[in-house]
Amino acid sequence: YWLGDKVALGGSLSVGYAAAWSTFNDSGKDSRRVSALYPTLCLSAQTRYFRKGNFMMYGSWGVGATTIVVNQYNSDEGQNNSSLGFSMMGNLYPLGFQFGHDKAFFVELGWGAKGSLNVGGCFNF
Repeated sequence: YWLGDKVALGGSLSVGYAAAWSTFNDSGKDSRRVSALYPTLCLSAQTRYFRKGNFMMYGSWGVGATTIVVNQYNSDEGQNNSSLGFSMMGNLYPLGFQFGHDKAFFVELGWGAKGSLNVGGCFNF
């Protein structure tokens, strides 16, 4: 939501997933697996540096929290362990470029829940 010509408030939801496993060389059977799911909800602000037509240069920042769900399986011991954790999250993307308005393509450089290089599309309501 734009508060004026230069500053907007909003939010974002990101969901990430990672997995790793190891196998026995002789049997090819999974011996250990670990997976993690981590949704992040952030409240954010955006500062518009420059806009001309459908091109916009901006910066964004935000704070929020992430939930980390980790599942570990060890077939040697027949154990399946799960854990749940919470962590604060910050986003700082000082350099962003958007092409389009209501339907847009963007590229952001910075640090946070969306990685260091964030490329995607958006719909503005």
